[in-house]
Amino acid sequence: MKVHDGRPLGPPTRRWRILYVDVDVMTTLTASEQGAGGAGGAGGHAEITSPVIADPMLFRILQRLFSRLERWNNRTPHARPLDSLAFEEALVASCVRLMARHGVARWSDAPPRDLPQVRERLADDSALAPSLADLARLTGLSRYQVLRRFERAYGLPPHAWLLRRRAERARVLIRDGATLAVAATATGFADQSHMTRVFARQFGFTPGAWRRAARLQ
Repeated sequence: MKVHDGRPLGPPTRRWRILYVDVDVMTTLTASEQGAGGAGGAGGHAEITSPVIADPMLFRILQRLFSRLERWNNRTPHARPLDSLAFEEALVASCVRLMARHGVARWSDAPPRDLPQVRERLADDSALAPSLADLARLTGLSRYQVLRRFERAYGLPPHAWLLRRRAERARVLIRDGATLAVAATATGFADQSHMTRVFARQFGFTPGAWRRAARLQ
């Protein structure tokens, strides 16, 4: 084994993106609420022994995490905290995938839980998105279990479900005569451009096109 001195090994040049996760944070994020049998559970011990991992799914999850981290670091001072939920989801998914597939401890899921209260919590909060930790405390599940069970029950992870709901509420407001700026603010989007991106991705047309169509009806 050679100690890396920081010098390039030869063409082409490489760029590294590194995420450091504290051991206690990793344990919290991957806690399975199942005692010693789960990765990171109480009394459990988990470690990764392979220095190189080939996992296309983990690669894609990490790409999404770094993308959201870059957006989070570049956010404006007055940005709404909605994207923090997306970042937390990506962080939990990355850590859990890593430990579940490549850790030495055996991983298993908890039994299914009823999640309507999570959906109600997301639906009731039109301005401030709760964190996964908030939702975990609400249900007694771990953050990963909330993420996994919610997506299984409703077809989307909490952040994507909340964005869809906000887009649906914005569509109703615009149909009823609200300006695009007012609709974006009222439904909790960071700004009008954020609403436009989510709206177009959700419905296949822009808020402006929807407003024009509603006026013709």
